[in-house]
Amino acid sequence: MRGGTLRNKVTIQRRTQTRDSMGGFVDEWQDYTTAYAQINRLKAREEIEDKRIQLKAPHVIWIRYQAGITPDMRITWDDRTFDIVSIRNPEERGRTLEIMADEVVQ
Repeated sequence: MRGGTLRNKVTIQRRTQTRDSMGGFVDEWQDYTTAYAQINRLKAREEIEDKRIQLKAPHVIWIRYQAGITPDMRITWDDRTFDIVSIRNPEERGRTLEIMADEVVQ
């Protein structure tokens, strides 16, 4: 992958739990790492969730290989958020990651 195609600086976040004032737990997102990425939108689809129609906009996001990124993380870019669906290490060479992610548009 040529570096010139990685134009978008993204932040990869992981979910953490912190204790609230009532003794329970609250989910929060914490920055894990940043990377330069190539983001390509695929064909959008609609889904019904909680009696609402949501537009799911699948994307493929390419970054240089980084260990530790998992599907329970998410990616933010500018004011947009992408839920990671799957991660692939093409040819298992440890050079790039192909991340399939959904941007939920409400």
